[in-house]
Amino acid sequence: MNNIENIADTTKAKSDQLNADDLIGNPITVEVLNVKRHTRDQPILINISGGNMPFLPCKSMRRVLVTAWGVNAKEWIGRSMTLYCDPTVTWGGVAVGGVRISHLSHIDMDIKMSISKSRKKVPIVIKKIDDQNFKIITDLIMELNINSGDFVKYFNVKNVGELTNKQQFEAIQLLRMKKEKKSNAP
Repeated sequence: MNNIENIADTTKAKSDQLNADDLIGNPITVEVLNVKRHTRDQPILINISGGNMPFLPCKSMRRVLVTAWGVNAKEWIGRSMTLYCDPTVTWGGVAVGGVRISHLSHIDMDIKMSISKSRKKVPIVIKKIDDQNFKIITDLIMELNINSGDFVKYFNVKNVGELTNKQQFEAIQLLRMKKEKKSNAP
């Protein structure tokens, strides 16, 4: 465990859930593996791909998911979302940061809606993930064990969901070449 080329693992919070601090400067795009009822305070637990801790969405993000994907959480399994740290989220009047959703798969178009923030309604936009290209890209990133934060920085975007069609094509070509090179290595 002497690898110092990527020390991001040393900054992870010791917790039983995905925290906003885990996503500072590194949004992640993940697949929903399972959804369960949880506790009274945090009623939904979403197991996500990538070896991440479960996502326990706040009420506003549960409303986003229900609006986008419907009330039957069994149907969410296999779908993808991009999660990021929103540093403006407050709790008890203090900005503590929170996990927010920026992109979703399985929606026909971007979703514009309002969520409650400090007793006011604020507009948000949830962007559509290109499902087919997204799946190819994220599968290759996971298979090649590439840090998704480093990958999206190469394309100067916040997450895979923001790649343009041209960038998606380039990313797929780049990742396939890397996979071929890896498989041909002795």
